[in-house]
Amino acid sequence: MTTLYRLAICAHCGADLEHKGTGRPRRFCSTRCRVAHLRAMRRWAHQAVDAIMAGEPEPTLPGCNETRVIRAGGGEA
Repeated sequence: MTTLYRLAICAHCGADLEHKGTGRPRRFCSTRCRVAHLRAMRRWAHQAVDAIMAGEPEPTLPGCNETRVIRAGGGEA
């Protein structure tokens, strides 16, 4: 039986995050990145509301969380 691990990327800085299958997967590599990301999302929300009220296009959403699945041996699934 092959064990699968999930590798996710920090939603703020892009650092690799390893998840071993138990518990909730991490989204951030540190408290510093978590707080910075939440502040960026709050700033984006204010800018989006202002843009909608002014009839302008919404600003792009900051950050992205990609997930890859790899095998315990190192190859991608």
